[in-house]
Amino acid sequence: MILQAGIGLLGAGLGAILLAVVQAFFNRRKLAADTDKAGAEATSVLTAAALTLVQPLEHRISELTTEASELRTEVSQLRAAVRQATDDLAASHAREEAGLAREAAKDALIAELTRPREEPRRA
Repeated sequence: MILQAGIGLLGAGLGAILLAVVQAFFNRRKLAADTDKAGAEATSVLTAAALTLVQPLEHRISELTTEASELRTEVSQLRAAVRQATDDLAASHAREEAGLAREAAKDALIAELTRPREEPRRA
């Protein structure tokens, strides 16, 4: 009887082990599918988080690109205005120099004409 009980226990133990091995064999596909599903969910969560971070940055980059373009246009216009002002100033300076030269020539001529003449000495 004890022997029968021992064999019964041994049979039950082997049966449980065999059942566990069979369950593990059939559950490995489910486990692999669950692992793939968890990986896909993690990828989806990471992608959503990345988009949440990237979208405002993309918007700001777009704004800054537009602003930089506008500033380049403004700088170009200001450079043209500075060139024109420089040219106008140079022309004005040249006119002023020419006027001063004419005035100096007039003054020299007036000085020459109004200078008392020396009378020739009588011997």
